[in-house]
Amino acid sequence: MPDTSKIRILIADDHSIILSGIRMILSYKLKVNNIFECSNLKTLIPQIRDNKPTHLILDVSFPEGSSLNVLD
Repeated sequence: MPDTSKIRILIADDHSIILSGIRMILSYKLKVNNIFECSNLKTLIPQIRDNKPTHLILDVSFPEGSSLNVLD
């Protein structure tokens, strides 16, 4: 198993079940400990800035619009 101590993952999705499921898989199966969550577009950029993720799991469609527009 590779060293996962330096991996920092931000999961951005507006569905709590998806957030929980992905977090559970990453935590228990892959042993990733630095996992952050974002459930709306308003907090996406601040979460990226504050947590400096190495990986981003991003839902494209949020009720507020497309996450791709925020990242542009």
